[in-house]
Amino acid sequence: MGKEPKKTGSSLIQVIKNLWYREGEKAKAKKKEKINRPKGIVARKFGVVVFWVLFAFMLMVVFTTVFGGSDAADAESSKQVEKENKATSQEAVQYAKNFTATYFTWKQGDEGLSKRREALSNYLAKGLDEDGGLSTTDLNYGSAFNNAEVVDVKSDGDNRAYITLKVDATFSHTWQEEETKKVKKGKKEKEEKVKVDKSEDKPFSKYFVVPVAYQNNTFGVYDLPKYTNVKTKTEVQMAEPTNLKEYTGQSAKVKDFVNTFFKSFAEDSADKLDYMLAGGTDVQGLEGAMVFEDISEAKIKSDDSGDIIVFAKVNLRDKDTNVKFATTYQLTIERENDRYLVKSLNDYSNEKEVSANQSKKN
Repeated sequence: MGKEPKKTGSSLIQVIKNLWYREGEKAKAKKKEKINRPKGIVARKFGVVVFWVLFAFMLMVVFTTVFGGSDAADAESSKQVEKENKATSQEAVQYAKNFTATYFTWKQGDEGLSKRREALSNYLAKGLDEDGGLSTTDLNYGSAFNNAEVVDVKSDGDNRAYITLKVDATFSHTWQEEETKKVKKGKKEKEEKVKVDKSEDKPFSKYFVVPVAYQNNTFGVYDLPKYTNVKTKTEVQMAEPTNLKEYTGQSAKVKDFVNTFFKSFAEDSADKLDYMLAGGTDVQGLEGAMVFEDISEAKIKSDDSGDIIVFAKVNLRDKDTNVKFATTYQLTIERENDRYLVKSLNDYSNEKEVSANQSKKN
């Protein structure tokens, strides 16, 4: 049989022709698509691109504002912490006490005043009176510092404060007087004038204001001390809940229970006291530290939940000295199977009244 002719070259040419034809058809299709494309589609595509670019930009701005603002707030908070008034600190208060002790300590006479002046120089700002306002002209008294009690600390700007103290000191005055005394010389008595030492102490108690500043890592008194007055009589009203009803049950039995409870509260062990408590109630008794005397007053009320609220004035006695004390307690009592049990001690307040009123309104 004869050999068939080789087709390798012609086959390769045919493949190239096919590829060329296909690419030509694709080009024609694209050209046709471009011709048939509606007007304005390029503009619309451009608008879509612009929209997404602007959207991304706005999103970045919002992100930066939110988180950047948080950082700014944190920074501002840090600045506020850093700006804490050092002149109102505990160290400043102690500094004011030390200054006050120095201020009210001197001995009568020029030497005593000179030593005081030297000691005050460690506290007073430059330019202030070296005696701190104390008039030393014809000063006939010395002073002994006794005590300084903090009354108020008030800021006076950046790292400045007015620290008010109640100062107690003793002013002493000493002098000599001539007195006539009979002096025995031999068998005769003669009157002679002799010098006798005299002294007088006067208490000094005033409200004393020390202007304290903190600068260059040191405290100092930046102005002359001042005197003021402070109200000592309280304006606080006695707190007693008013959102309660009068108890209409067996008041005599409740009073008996209250007496029994407070005797156990004062004198018994925790195990015995526990028999008078409702489940889950924890009351720490005195366990014999005091002796129960009696109850001089008991106001019995009830709340909306049906609990009995008792305000009792209890008289206790110290068993070692027999010194008596009167104090007030509040009991919340529940009745369970004809038994009275204490639910809580000293936990009823006006806050509960407010809460109860709000619940009613809602």
